[in-house]
Amino acid sequence: MISLIGSAQNADRDLKTAAITVWTGTPSASLNLWCIGLVKLGDGTKNLDGTGGSFSLYITVGGQTAQPSPQIVSCSTAVRTAFWTTPFPVPANDAVVIQVKSPNAADTDVDTTVYLYDISTTDAIALSGDSTAADNCELMFDGTGYAGGTAKLGVDVVAISADTTAADNCELMFDGTGYAGGTAKLGVDAVAISGDATAADNLESFTDGTGYVGGTAKLTVDAVKWNGTAVATPATAGYPAVTIKSGTGTGEVSLSSGVAQADVAKWNATAVATPATAGYPAVTIKSGTGTGEVSLTSGVAQADVAKWKGTTAATVDTAGYPVVTVKDGTGAGEINTASGKVPATIAAGDIANDAITAASIATDAIDADALASTAITEFWQGAGTRSVVITVKDTNTSGAVIDGARIEVWDSGGATTRYAVDLATNASGETDTFYLDDGTYLLKGWKPSVYTFTSASITVTSSAITFEFYGTPVSVTSPPSATTSTLYGYMVTASGDPASGVTINAEVDTLPNLTGTTLICTNLTTTDTTDTNGYFALTVIRNEPVKVTCEAAGLKETRFVATAATVDLGTLVVST
Repeated sequence: MISLIGSAQNADRDLKTAAITVWTGTPSASLNLWCIGLVKLGDGTKNLDGTGGSFSLYITVGGQTAQPSPQIVSCSTAVRTAFWTTPFPVPANDAVVIQVKSPNAADTDVDTTVYLYDISTTDAIALSGDSTAADNCELMFDGTGYAGGTAKLGVDVVAISADTTAADNCELMFDGTGYAGGTAKLGVDAVAISGDATAADNLESFTDGTGYVGGTAKLTVDAVKWNGTAVATPATAGYPAVTIKSGTGTGEVSLSSGVAQADVAKWNATAVATPATAGYPAVTIKSGTGTGEVSLTSGVAQADVAKWKGTTAATVDTAGYPVVTVKDGTGAGEINTASGKVPATIAAGDIANDAITAASIATDAIDADALASTAITEFWQGAGTRSVVITVKDTNTSGAVIDGARIEVWDSGGATTRYAVDLATNASGETDTFYLDDGTYLLKGWKPSVYTFTSASITVTSSAITFEFYGTPVSVTSPPSATTSTLYGYMVTASGDPASGVTINAEVDTLPNLTGTTLICTNLTTTDTTDTNGYFALTVIRNEPVKVTCEAAGLKETRFVATAATVDLGTLVVST
């Protein structure tokens, strides 16, 4: 039993700032004690923040730091927790201080209760108020011995039923000497069972390994129970039904995947080789041309196929080329050879955008007869039944037309299909007539360095329809001061589409100078990323050498000096 020293000490504590004293006092002025502390944090209202982690305990005894210091206690995420200090001795009249520190910044107001217990060995100084009885009890159990005096307690039987010889013979029986009416060890030799000597002999044969089943045959056992439970009916006669213990420990078989797993350590009594790739055994192939061998002389495993799915392979027409039967027909997995040619239909989506170039078409692969007279027109201007014209106008000049703008017509989502490409506006701001079917489409437009366009949706329901599409003049960001310049421009792909998300850098080659009484303190390096229109703008120091780099556009340390407030770097083509 342990005893509480004094009373518990309770208060709301800030445990995160530093090690906070949670118990202090002198356990005993006259006794040396063996103590242990119990720390409780949280009372249901003022709790820990629930982060958990390593809490630190610090204990001093008589001004000396008890080691280890600190004592680290790993706590769970519980908001109310308790833990013990390690036991520690306290000399008489020594003061004890216990401190706690939390690893969590939110533990600033936590209800803290600490108990200090005496776990010293109980020393009974009296039994039922009798100190002599306590002393005699100590003699009884400390090995000194007490039996009404100083002799050790013991029992020595000198007679059994008043017969001292019987007591001596009993001692011989149990001390290993042995007694059987004399000095021989006790033994039993059954010469008859129920008066039958043959039965005794048969019992001897049954138990000495010779075996007895009513004659000379060995004993046969037909087990009907195992450890008190009826045995299961076997699936195959003569083979017991056995339940395998599933698991990954010793004596267990892993069956979690439905397949018994085995980790092979030896093969034919030889340790298996370490595999080059985990899960694949290192196998030595027997090289040769005989049965069970593989020819590896050329560095390649050769195979002479004699059968295919159980059927003898046909004799080849040309050595090295197998005879293959093509399934003729028009269904799935079949080829129609009725005309002597294999026809093919290219469906929508079979060829990716921008996949066909001049270099990818072989000479004369497509001749004039194969190319429809309207193919090029349909490719550039659409193949629908409704005639459409787009008029492009300036949003900031009361609808002034914009010439030289590039217009494309896409599906309504703007990401899957282009129905008309590279429609350029003329001096009247109009595109050539192109053709669409009824439906909703998305317009995209470009005129780099001059206008930006926001995609617009159009709905086609009739022919000879004109749609207006508006562009916003490019507004170049003004430099922040007269000593800086704005470099701007556009990034496009090889096909002319805006290249968004491309990074361009500008770096001053020399440190900034003092201009009059003003020291220009801009960043020596500035970076921008192109927007959805491919536009970028960089702020640099005016009249200072500038190095512009953009790996995607092929700019490698391009140097020049910006002398104007804004400098147009033009349209840069991003390599794919």
